[in-house]
Formats: sequence, structure tokens, C-alpha cells
Amino acid sequence: MNAETVAARIRNGQREAFDELFSAQWPSLVSYASMMLGSRADGQDVVQAVFLNLWKNRGNLQDDTPMDAYLMRAVYNRSLNIIRSGKVRRTHDSVWSARIREELSVCYDPDRNDVMRRIFGAEARQAIQDAIETLPERCREIFRMRYEDGRSASEVAGILGISVSTVNNQVFKALGLLRKDLGFLKVMVLFFVILFK
Repeated sequence: MNAETVAARIRNGQREAFDELFSAQWPSLVSYASMMLGSRADGQDVVQAVFLNLWKNRGNLQDDTPMDAYLMRAVYNRSLNIIRSGKVRRTHDSVWSARIREELSVCYDPDRNDVMRRIFGAEARQAIQDAIETLPERCREIFRMRYEDGRSASEVAGILGISVSTVNNQVFKALGLLRKDLGFLKVMVLFFVILFK
């Protein structure tokens, strides 16, 4: 498609030239805008608005207007204005945050990352489980409820009918015993396993 010819035809109101340009450019422009905005629907809205604006202002086109560059710049500017206005900031941030979390989950997943597999390997996990098993019964029960089940200290206290300070004391005791049995590094591994499971 010759850009000069298309610009001149659109300026002269030839709908076929506009439709031809629209069909040729729509997919790539929507992908570009969607990447910037983090949403396909927002990207489509931007591209539709750009084409609508192009048709409304077609009389201002010069015969030598390079339509590819013109449309790309228009989509960029409109997308940037939307991002700056904050209308899609939450969506944009959440999309990128989700992508970052996904990438981090791959990095931290011991089943997908050799380094993490070595650090949090079966041998280390087994040593941690063995050390937890050696804790006194009540201490072990409270520790597991608190960290393996993810319950708050007040939830554990309510379930067992004891005070929150008793729960905290038992957890403190468990950590001291585990630190003595496992060493500091493996206790840190334990916390990573608990926090990121």
C-alpha cells in the first residue's frame, strides 16, 4: 500500500482507502497500544479513537504523509495521555505487577530453578521436617498451626483455649530449639519455605 496514495485518497474522502488502511494497520496498532496500556480492550479503544480522529480530520492530511508512522505516533501519544491521566494506571500496574510476580515465582520456585532447588532441596526440607518433629508436642502443635497452617497468634490461641502470649512464647521456644538443631542458615531456609509456599 503506497502511503502517499493512501493519504491523498483518504483526504479526498475515499472510504475504501480508509477501510484498506484500517484493515492493514488495526492488528499491529492494537497490539502496540495493548502492550502500553496493559489491556487489550483499552488498546482497541485507543486505536479506534485514532482512526476516528483520522477520518474526522482527513482534510488536514498531506499527500506525502507516511501513514504507518502517523498512526503509530498517534497511538503512542493517545496511550501515553491515558497513562498520564491515571485512567488505566491501576490496570497497567496490576498487569505488570502480575507479570513481575509470575517471573519471581518462576525464579523462586525450587522445581523450576536449579539454584533454589539446591538451597531448598529435598535434603534441606527433610532436615527441617525432622527438626520440627523433635520439638515438644505442644510446642510443635502451636508452631505448625502458626506457620504451616498460616494462622495468626490470636487464631491459634482461640482454637487451643490459651493466651496469645502463650502462643508467642511457644513459637519463640520452637525457633530457639530449631536454631540450635538446624543452625541459622537452615532456620532462614525454613522461613522462606513457610513464607513462599
